[in-house]
Amino acid sequence: AVPTNSLNWVLGPTPFINGNVFSAGEHEHAAEISLGQVVDMEVSGVDEHPFHIHVNPFQLTEALSDSYEGYFQAGDWHDTIFTPGAAMRGRLNVDAFAGEMVVHCHF
Repeated sequence: AVPTNSLNWVLGPTPFINGNVFSAGEHEHAAEISLGQVVDMEVSGVDEHPFHIHVNPFQLTEALSDSYEGYFQAGDWHDTIFTPGAAMRGRLNVDAFAGEMVVHCHF
């Protein structure tokens, strides 16, 4: 599928969503994603905080620098990712639900 949208998350001491600082005290949304869209994702800082997305899993588009003995490979579907010293690149296919989704990291 051809991507029709993109999202960029930076986790860590100062989290960003698509270039905007995330404020935990406010209700935030990262993007408007319509049913049927395919979204390219890049998440950096997953070496400090595991990244987790609810409802729609993502597919890895690149192997991670540490695959945890083959568990994280390009083409695999996941909803949580953690890898030392690397960014995660994936694709989200919004095929069944396009309402509000929770995306967070685990401290």
